[in-house]
Amino acid sequence: MLTIKQVLQPKVVLSTALGLALSILFFAQNHAIAESNAVSVGIQTSNAPKAINSMAKIATVNIAQLMEKSPQTKSASEKLKADYAKREQELETEKRDLQAAKDDLTQKVAEHQITETELVQLQRDLRSRERLYVRTQEDFNNELNAARDLAVEKVQNQVFQAIEAVRAEQEIDIVFKESDYITASKRIDLTDKVLQFLEKQSSATANTSTH
Repeated sequence: MLTIKQVLQPKVVLSTALGLALSILFFAQNHAIAESNAVSVGIQTSNAPKAINSMAKIATVNIAQLMEKSPQTKSASEKLKADYAKREQELETEKRDLQAAKDDLTQKVAEHQITETELVQLQRDLRSRERLYVRTQEDFNNELNAARDLAVEKVQNQVFQAIEAVRAEQEIDIVFKESDYITASKRIDLTDKVLQFLEKQSSATANTSTH
């Protein structure tokens, strides 16, 4: 049986807390944006009578790290766990019960404890239970995957908005994501500042919801 902890893989059910974080990390590595702290770069205008240098501030940001470590990711993971852990456990219990019923039937047949008619009926009942289990498991997987995708999208949007807020606050012109450059100085990395912004945002949201 697939578990929530496997949902990181395509069409496989992921876990709740750690699973979503891993899922988000996987998603972020393929869909990240820019990086952010500031450094000045001289841009010379060729048409001016005199060389005029305008300074552009650039920075970098690690999207994957933000998607993994943000409190918004933790909150989304906890919500998935609360919403789906019970049903996952119920499916796991049904799987064990089905296997126990099969083992019991096998033993009874080996010990000649049932008639041929009883055997046919019990096998029919087991097949019916198995078909129902498979359908229920597939529905669960599809629903959980859809919920996971929505949670990832929501966190990603929150991260992007935080990057833009910090960029504007620091008066940075261009922000590069981790996959857009080969190497960069740590002093132009805005990841920690964006993470702090997300933490403050999360705390403010939590305080509002408790009042």
